[in-house]
Amino acid sequence: MGRIYYDACNSFNLIVSQRRKRYQMRSMLKAILMLVRPVQTWNGIAEANRGVISVILAFLLPLVVTTSVLEGYGLAKNGKQQSEPAPVLKHYTKQEAIVFEVFHSALLLGAIFVVSVAVRAFSQTFHRRNDFKQSFNAVAYGFAPLLSLR
Repeated sequence: MGRIYYDACNSFNLIVSQRRKRYQMRSMLKAILMLVRPVQTWNGIAEANRGVISVILAFLLPLVVTTSVLEGYGLAKNGKQQSEPAPVLKHYTKQEAIVFEVFHSALLLGAIFVVSVAVRAFSQTFHRRNDFKQSFNAVAYGFAPLLSLR
C-alpha cells in the first residue's frame, strides 16, 4: 500500500514502493494540485524543466486517456442530453462513444499544440526568446484542469 509524504518540492506524491520510489497517479495529482495549490505546483513544474516528449508521455497522454475512457463510459451508459431540435436524451453505442472520444482527444491534443505555437509566437520579446518546450509545458499543464473536469 502506498503512502503519502511531503518532499522538498512542496508537493504531495503517492509512492507505490518505498525502495523503488515509483510514482503512481502523478498526472492526476498534479492536475488536482493546480486547482488547490497553484503557485507551488507551477514552481515545481518550472524546476522540473521536462521536455515535450516527457510531458506528453508522462502527463498529457495518461490524463487524456483516463478522462476519455471515463467520458466514453458515461456516454455509453447514461447518454447525453441534446437540445436540437427538441430536448432528447441520446444514448450512444460503444462504437459511437469510442469514435467520439478518439476524435475528441485528437482535437484536444491538436488544440494544445496549436495554442503552444501561438503562445510561443506571442511571447517573443527583444530581450528574451522562449522556446517551444517552455510554451508547450505551460499550455499542457494549463489545460490539465480543463481535461480533468470535462
